[in-house]
Amino acid sequence: MQPRLAFVAAVPLILAACGDAPTEVDPNDAEAMAELADNMVKPAAGEYEVTSELIDFEVSGLPKEQSDMMRGMMEGGFSQTTKYCLTEEEAEAGFEESIREMQSAQGECDYKKFAASGSSLEAEMTCNGPDGSVANMAMEGSLSETEQDITMTMDATSPEMPGDGMKMKMRMQSKRIGECAA
Repeated sequence: MQPRLAFVAAVPLILAACGDAPTEVDPNDAEAMAELADNMVKPAAGEYEVTSELIDFEVSGLPKEQSDMMRGMMEGGFSQTTKYCLTEEEAEAGFEESIREMQSAQGECDYKKFAASGSSLEAEMTCNGPDGSVANMAMEGSLSETEQDITMTMDATSPEMPGDGMKMKMRMQSKRIGECAA
């Protein structure tokens, strides 16, 4: 997954509703999720730099050499820095529609938890693939209007995956670095 795509997919999950205590909503209630999204902090428009890093990666049941090789491939895909422009229109629109789209586009994925406060988030989801694969994901993050810091963990199994399963932990940080280039 490209870092910008990963960030865009994660942003609706990391932006939190105002207030001191986390607000937890039924993650399968599209209207409750939309209402929470409508009350979320909106990001500032501008150019952002996104840094992603693979913190941990393990495929159990594989010889160390193969596991290390897979980790190297994953690090190459996740350990990057990219930039993108968030327009005024995109910033003003907020994240309600993004959350609606994520809920309908996920298909075989279900949120298990979604709780947010003014500066933090906790979310969990499970995805079931057509090949019998299962991925359990958890996200925790902090944010402001100009910065986000998210840590995501994933525990996945698949009949087609070598070894007994995969565990991965990655971190994505996004920071507004200025105005968008003309």
